[in-house]
Amino acid sequence: MTAVLFLIHWPRADYFLPEHHTDLEFSRTLLSVKDEVMVKALSVEWREGLNLGRVREVAIPWDIVEQEAHDCGSYIFIIRSSLPMSDSLRAAVHRFSKPFRNRRNFGKSSQKRFQLSGDFQIMVAYLSRIWGLV
Repeated sequence: MTAVLFLIHWPRADYFLPEHHTDLEFSRTLLSVKDEVMVKALSVEWREGLNLGRVREVAIPWDIVEQEAHDCGSYIFIIRSSLPMSDSLRAAVHRFSKPFRNRRNFGKSSQKRFQLSGDFQIMVAYLSRIWGLV
């Protein structure tokens, strides 16, 4: 049998959940193979001198993993600056936020993925100027 073991280097952990915010595909994949692959998680305590302390198995709440492993969320852009906003930036903000303004799009997998599009690059350049990064 195939198995996956997750080590949590924190002795007070009670649960293990894959980080769906960081890697949604990993969470979905783990969920899809949980019946064919043994998945275990251990909480590990390290003592002084890197001596192994208490080790114990922690729960994996699959119902929560299933509930959370979806492409959804909110994006908030707040831009305040004394710098003038160009027409191209104003248009980029409008185009970039359009899919998120329609409430029916929230949480649907058909929603556009967050990508380094030209619009996003324009906004990053503007924010970099505001924060003095350029």
